[in-house]
Amino acid sequence: MRPEVLERFYKLIAPFFDVVANDAFLLTEAGDQPTLKSLTEAAKRSANALVTRPDYAQFPANASQAGRVLAMDAALPRALAVERQTFIDEITQGRSQFSVMTAWGSRKVYDSATGEEVQYSPAGGQRKPGGNAWANLTNEQVRDLHKRVVEERRLKNLSPSELRREITPQRHKYEAPSREPMESSTGYVLVNPETNREFTKIELIKFLNGGRGNASQILVHRDSRVIIPDAVARMKEILGVSR
Repeated sequence: MRPEVLERFYKLIAPFFDVVANDAFLLTEAGDQPTLKSLTEAAKRSANALVTRPDYAQFPANASQAGRVLAMDAALPRALAVERQTFIDEITQGRSQFSVMTAWGSRKVYDSATGEEVQYSPAGGQRKPGGNAWANLTNEQVRDLHKRVVEERRLKNLSPSELRREITPQRHKYEAPSREPMESSTGYVLVNPETNREFTKIELIKFLNGGRGNASQILVHRDSRVIIPDAVARMKEILGVSR
């Protein structure tokens, strides 16, 4: 299945390239996590080697490598703006507010129009957000927020059986586990309730396989009863799995 970012690249930046013949090459050249910018840079470096659609090659502006490079340079800023707005629309879903779970299991609420956090007064009301947080976020930050919100929603919609399949470790895939905890990439600490310290790999495997409710103890917020995305990410980090 073609990644959405590659679909956007063909549609918004390089409609003159064949949408099938160039996929593997572009994804390899653009790196592990391709973006519109990295795909464009990869295509510019190899514009003469990529397969061009016959119905576009007839136009002089797209018939040469130089013409295709100029066209991509002109299209990239517009495409990034469209992508950014698409991400914001998918984050907010047309609602007045959206929320994000923090690394500590609490939930923060944001105003969709401004991206500012909604502040609550001691009386229980809401203070009207000021400023515009969206304007201060880079495209990369908007992309990261979108990824986080979408993943949180995906986890929330999993059935209990689907969640168990996703988080239950497959023991035959693991090498002899280290007893030393790994450095966290997000700062989130997955605490072993038996030791009050972060799980080592071997401790986490034993804990997850020790009872049906054990995963919920460390991955679900006890008050809001929703999955903590950072806890799931940290669990995978300790276990050394990507999915």
